[in-house]
Amino acid sequence: MSTTFCTTKLDDALKKAKEMSEKGHDILTSTRNFDFKCNGGIYLADKKNKLDHTRLNQHAIFQVCKMLKIPIQWVKAKQELQDPGHLAESLNRHVKKLPSMGVLLRGWDMRGKDPFIRAVFPDNVAVLDIYDALKALKVKLGGRVTQWQYIIIGGFTLRAAGLLDNDKLAEKRGVYKKRLGEMFAGVQASVSETGEFPISGDVFVWRCICENGAVLQDQDLSYSLKRTEKEEGGLNKRFRDMLDDLRRKATPAFARHVKRLSNLSMRPVGDNREKCIHVAAGNLVLPGKFREGILSAWQPKENSLFGLWNAITRHGQVLNQQGQFTGSYTLQKAAGRLAESSPRFLDLLQDASGLKASTNN
Repeated sequence: MSTTFCTTKLDDALKKAKEMSEKGHDILTSTRNFDFKCNGGIYLADKKNKLDHTRLNQHAIFQVCKMLKIPIQWVKAKQELQDPGHLAESLNRHVKKLPSMGVLLRGWDMRGKDPFIRAVFPDNVAVLDIYDALKALKVKLGGRVTQWQYIIIGGFTLRAAGLLDNDKLAEKRGVYKKRLGEMFAGVQASVSETGEFPISGDVFVWRCICENGAVLQDQDLSYSLKRTEKEEGGLNKRFRDMLDDLRRKATPAFARHVKRLSNLSMRPVGDNREKCIHVAAGNLVLPGKFREGILSAWQPKENSLFGLWNAITRHGQVLNQQGQFTGSYTLQKAAGRLAESSPRFLDLLQDASGLKASTNN
């Protein structure tokens, strides 16, 4: 979809998602009914379903080409040459050559002035609407959530933080608060109606160090739902089952991560932080272009390896706010590797910082 909507209130997102879903329009059809034309862009008609020539957005064009086995690089070359007429002709030729296949067209605002088709799926692909996904999130996770974040309509990632079932662990969190800062257990889910991203979910720890928080994901507690598995209850049921399972795992994952971060905070470092980051880069898979930013983000009073973890996550949040999402994800993964590092590697980092081995710990 072309609209983006962000809020920390799930009910606001549900209302917006419902409004947008009412503008959606799905058509089950067959490729034998396709007729492509060019009018400055690529347009598709389906006479059997009374669909006039309707614009395909870029993502839908690529999906059609993939179904028709047309190389994407060839399509991009035609677009760069501003030759949509040749592309439309090629699409029609391929449609006639290949066996007919069932297709799901996902239209957007079909009653508006400028309707378009935002996605084209084989008809065996399961679709989970954003509105249904948000309702499932509210039902499965809404009870004890203290913070909703990053709700993006169209293709969103939602983080629900504050999910702790164990009261003793919640009390223990207060013991760590002074050393590590406020932290929450959470569940993250990502959904896209248009198939640009996998439907996925995982457990994370959220720490309040800036507006967006720092996230430490648990790579062992993650899902990626296949869209082509059609079974009783459908994709919606599998999505809800995934949320149930992640919800149960949030508390033990939180306990494990807090212990790891606490161990980092108990390891002091010397003054040579630049060398410490340089040594860390290999094991943590940190590209050189990020090292200066990490060094700047490492605050003077943070005199432990937990300070290095903070610097990595803090710089990752800066990149996220700048729209450098790949770089932010790279640093998020690096922070996770640091927390899971062996005692021997942590010794090496302390030594690199200028702290003699005899004074470590």
